[in-house]
Amino acid sequence: RLHRVDGSYAWVIARALPVRDDHERVSRWVGSVTNVDNIVRAEEALRQLNETLEQRVAERMVALRESEERLRVFLENSATIAWLKDEDGRHVFLSANYEKRFGVRLSDWKGKTDFDVWPRAIAEEFRRNDLTVLADGRTREMVEQFITPNGTVSWWLTSKFVFRDESGKRYIGGLGVDISQRKRDERLLQSSEAFTREVLDSLSANVCVLDWDGVIIRTNEPWKKFAQANSDMSRIIGAVGDNYLAVCRRAIADGDTTVLPILSGIEAVLAGRQETFSAEYPCHSPDEKRWFLLRVSPLMESQGVVLSHLDISDRKRVEEALHVKQRELERSQEKSEELTAKLLMAQETEWRRLACELHDDITQRIATVAIDLQGIRSVPHGSEASLLAQIHQAGKMMEHITTDLQRLAHQLHPSLLEHVGLEAAVQEHVEEFEARTGLKTKVQVRNLPTAFSLDRATCLYRVLQESLQNVRKHANATYVVIRLLGSTRGVGLCGHDDGRGFEQGRQTSEGRKGLGLISMEERVGVLQ
Repeated sequence: RLHRVDGSYAWVIARALPVRDDHERVSRWVGSVTNVDNIVRAEEALRQLNETLEQRVAERMVALRESEERLRVFLENSATIAWLKDEDGRHVFLSANYEKRFGVRLSDWKGKTDFDVWPRAIAEEFRRNDLTVLADGRTREMVEQFITPNGTVSWWLTSKFVFRDESGKRYIGGLGVDISQRKRDERLLQSSEAFTREVLDSLSANVCVLDWDGVIIRTNEPWKKFAQANSDMSRIIGAVGDNYLAVCRRAIADGDTTVLPILSGIEAVLAGRQETFSAEYPCHSPDEKRWFLLRVSPLMESQGVVLSHLDISDRKRVEEALHVKQRELERSQEKSEELTAKLLMAQETEWRRLACELHDDITQRIATVAIDLQGIRSVPHGSEASLLAQIHQAGKMMEHITTDLQRLAHQLHPSLLEHVGLEAAVQEHVEEFEARTGLKTKVQVRNLPTAFSLDRATCLYRVLQESLQNVRKHANATYVVIRLLGSTRGVGLCGHDDGRGFEQGRQTSEGRKGLGLISMEERVGVLQ
């Protein structure tokens, strides 16, 4: 090493050769100096590199041994299984957890293939997957099913790779993690999803599920069919991926104010301000009036809401019909009350007439007979002819009084109905009517049943009385025909005359319907 003038050092190779004289003595020296700095530095660098490599190899060996130890501990203490097979599929290594999990030993499996230890279908799948990894040389992840000889089934997520030893011989390595529980959970979830879908599709209501942003994430089959059939009714329709709140806002912007409470209710449930919401709203299509019942219910853990639109149009129509019927019943009740009042008034009038007739006529005549009979005591002896004349006169008066009392009793209750039946009572009343009014009257009876209840017979008899009274008062007729006809539908009473008639509908609309017509309607209506 030479020291330069600038203070640096240089490595040189110095050579010296002696020059001798004739006597072999060294007379001078011839020398040379060669600069070998680069060579020396290269040798130093090589030496340092070798030392570094040796150190790194030693460190790598230590790390490898530590890694192998960690891998061994990991494989022995984790749920992961590991195995190694040669290219022909013969087992050369099984991890301790593999042996523990499947109840086998490497000593029993070493040198054996999957076809020697697994069911054939499983072994064929394992070999097919191994050959795929050998063919492309890449690590592959797959899900494989393990079925032990005792029938235990498990699912594993396996990672298979190609491993080479020092000689370059290839092996198929594998690591597996048990995912059986995950598989069961997936199947349970799929079953639950299928069940939920079937339940939703079985509902008659149109159902959709909104996430917490109001986006439709699921609809049932009735919703889809309704959307296809009613595309013009946009305010209650949306597809998966649509924001239902935006659908409602568009409807409001188009002037549909009925959607306002719907939007407010959905937003209140989504925000947690309200547990549930329900409302009935009209959604009329161009062809018909329709009504829907909306129910909004929250999903668990604030994941969104379920919307149910139930078509209640039929119920609304029934309610409307019931309201109409109720109004009709109320009007009928009013008419009934009015009729009752009129009947009470008519009854009071009839009683007053009967009282007057009894007091002013019958009672007076009976009193007259009584006075005449009392006067018999003052008749002198020898006037037997005069006495007989007075008795005869009193008898005639009593006979007339008896006839009039029978007539009054018959008006109150026709006893013939009980004793001889409807046909005879009708015939007797028509004859009396003809004799009293001079109107020619004819009775026609056909197929009248023999068994006929007294209340029905009385009803028809009173209708006959009222009809003939109307003919006498209003018709100005000269001829009347009364028909009493039996058929499979019942018994009918018809009155025909050749007099002046009227339009019943017009009379009713003008408020001129008489008590007689109302009485007949009510009597017949009671029996229907």
